[in-house]
Amino acid sequence: MPSKNAPQIYLAVLLDLQEGLRARIKNALERSGWTWAAAEAGNLGAIAGADMLIANITGPTGEPSFHIDIDTIFVAVTEEKLPSASFGDATLCPTDSAEVFADAFRRWLPPETHALDRMESLFGREGLVPIVTGLRDALRSALPLLEQGGAPDAHKLSGLAGTLGFTEASNCWQAMDRGAGRVEDARRASKTAVIAIDRWLGVPGQAPLPS
Repeated sequence: MPSKNAPQIYLAVLLDLQEGLRARIKNALERSGWTWAAAEAGNLGAIAGADMLIANITGPTGEPSFHIDIDTIFVAVTEEKLPSASFGDATLCPTDSAEVFADAFRRWLPPETHALDRMESLFGREGLVPIVTGLRDALRSALPLLEQGGAPDAHKLSGLAGTLGFTEASNCWQAMDRGAGRVEDARRASKTAVIAIDRWLGVPGQAPLPS
């Protein structure tokens, strides 16, 4: 389990990006609170351990050549217009400014888990972990439903996320419950909360950090 006083480390893996573009994205990641590693698309260990994958996507379908877990953030870097359902969570153009890159990466940085730390101090970890795990599993289960146009229990998700300190996820699901929310916002808030919870729980799988 990570130290409560240590900052959480979130890893972006850059796949097969050209050197100049890779350097610009690395700089934007560091400015946005991410750490990074570079890898080839065939490096399944690096892909599996990433919190966010950033890859150059070409071709009319925009389909990546590797598997992406439902709760891994995927950012496509491409000059092509991709179908909205094909490219994952965000798309960037190689000619975008450094600030556009940094803003996109900030939006996808997982939230703080200070509220969980405070609750752990008050109530103990043993009783808290099942509740936190329940939220993680509920948010993870909601992600494919969102993609398929399904109807997760937005009211329940909003309440549990709010109780555990995930304010953005709670607000997004509250908006969905009212019929005024955006699927994109609920997906981003849910996916980043799942990643943050995994870190708090100490779930293994993070790829080695760059030297």
